[in-house]
Amino acid sequence: INAEDAEQHFREALTIDPTHVPTMEELVQLYADRGDWMKAAQMMAQAETFTPNVLDKIRLLYDAAQIQLDKLKNRDKAKELFGAVMALDPEHVDAAEPLSELYFQSKQWPELSPIMDMLVRKAPQRGLDSTDLRELYYRTAKTSDETRDFQKALQFYKAAYDIDSTYLPTLVGRADLLFNM
Repeated sequence: INAEDAEQHFREALTIDPTHVPTMEELVQLYADRGDWMKAAQMMAQAETFTPNVLDKIRLLYDAAQIQLDKLKNRDKAKELFGAVMALDPEHVDAAEPLSELYFQSKQWPELSPIMDMLVRKAPQRGLDSTDLRELYYRTAKTSDETRDFQKALQFYKAAYDIDSTYLPTLVGRADLLFNM
């Protein structure tokens, strides 16, 4: 049976039972195999709505978010889907990292703040190198500064500075904060 026939049969099966998740997952695989990322992501999102298992929901949403971000370059949809993963599992580091990047770039400081707190809390288990740790501390400081938690901002600017005293964003951010205080 070729891919087109398989797709036709799976689609017919969904007309009989539009909530049959295993059929949707087969279609996802078929679409991914042929590089039809839009259909794969849409089918994942559809399957998620009919999946009772929270871990399966998280997996489907996360995979759909990755496709939106990496394959389709749809940052807004990726942000929405990563946010849905975080709503189901606030400790999901793999979703938090790209979501924190998207929030940071769009200056969504209040949304970013709890994610940065979780990433900092989990940093010791994650084995980050000094560059990644410095960036994490700098972004936590910047987020704290923007949400007007100045003591926390100072703490994390210092932590970032202690890792790399030549990193310009840390130096500028810390100097601005101290000047404003």
